[in-house]
Amino acid sequence: MDSLTLKEKIGQLVQLDGRFFGAEEVPTGPCAELGIEPWVAENAGSVLNVLGAEKVYDVQKRHLEHSRIRLLFMADIVYGYITSYPISLALACSWDMELVEECGKHTAYEASADGAHVTFSPMADARHTTQKMGL
Repeated sequence: MDSLTLKEKIGQLVQLDGRFFGAEEVPTGPCAELGIEPWVAENAGSVLNVLGAEKVYDVQKRHLEHSRIRLLFMADIVYGYITSYPISLALACSWDMELVEECGKHTAYEASADGAHVTFSPMADARHTTQKMGL
């Protein structure tokens, strides 16, 4: 952290949509639309909704022309990636924890092979939640 500039530290807190990393060399279109300075996008820490290994590679390569810090690629992967599974609530209702784990592992494999670093998905930890609520 000590080696980062103030702008780099601020940029690492920013998560932008994939449209900020389009065909333009510097993502000025969406930045101008929303009033975001281009340096913010150039130092962004993560990006949403860029799917596919080739697109991820292309965006990362272009991003590193303006930044020395790699982007994290994030996506909502709720019920599988390429292979679809029942929603998390339905899987939890099966009470088959091995099946739930296998679905999660397979989804993680597919998503990471396609370039995703971080996923967002519903959580199913009823024991922990009910303990926190005092139930």
